Amino acid sequence: MAIRVAFAGTNWWAAEALERLSAAPGLEIVHVVSQPDRPAGRGRKPGGAHGYAPMHPELLASFLFAGPGVRSDASLGEIDMRNIAPTLAAYLGVKFTTADLPALDIFTRR
Repeated sequence: MAIRVAFAGTNWWAAEALERLSAAPGLEIVHVVSQPDRPAGRGRKPGGAHGYAPMHPELLASFLFAGPGVRSDASLGEIDMRNIAPTLAAYLGVKFTTADLPALDIFTRR
């Protein structure tokens, strides 16, 4: 039975991750959410952003990550969303040298 995956991501990295996920055996991509890059920053150049200010608890979200090689006993508490992309990259074996923060320590293997 395939693991059903809902994927959300925007930018070149997300496109590469989705391509690798769609080629992975045992996964079925059932839903994709994306949007075009929007102007951001002082130069108003197209690019992503890191969401909302963390002082708004009503904007907190859940993060669930499961699969082969992922610890089943990991309870992370509150995490910074900037850890998510490097964590996905590490799982997929993709180099992500421009990450703001490191991958979460959730793997049984490296």
